[in-house]
Amino acid sequence: MADVENWVMLEDQEPTEQEKKFEEAHRQATERIKAYEERIVTVLKGHLAAEQALNYLLTVAKRRKRGRKFAGKMYVAKGLFVKEMTEELWRLLEVGNDLRNSIAHGDKQGTIDNWIVELRKAFIDAKGMAT
Repeated sequence: MADVENWVMLEDQEPTEQEKKFEEAHRQATERIKAYEERIVTVLKGHLAAEQALNYLLTVAKRRKRGRKFAGKMYVAKGLFVKEMTEELWRLLEVGNDLRNSIAHGDKQGTIDNWIVELRKAFIDAKGMAT
């Protein structure tokens, strides 16, 4: 019985400085992972929507889409000379695909961050042309 009481007393002890540091590091890592997961989901949703739009465009134009990767679909769609698709919008799709590829292939965080900056620039350029 005394062993059980001692065990309970050990659990009530104040955490050591090292334990506090490990706990804080774990908390920060968990937050970074959550933010990274949200970023991945956002990028994948955007990429999926863009690919579905390309698929629709290729279907309407009676062009083959099966067996083509995103970049191939984009290349064929760009050749259709759709007047609503400006060079800025094509650039936005291209950079979005590069970002998706960077995430999917496990590039370094710095590379991914650079693609995010490029995507923001391309979005601003495309938005500016639409107004």
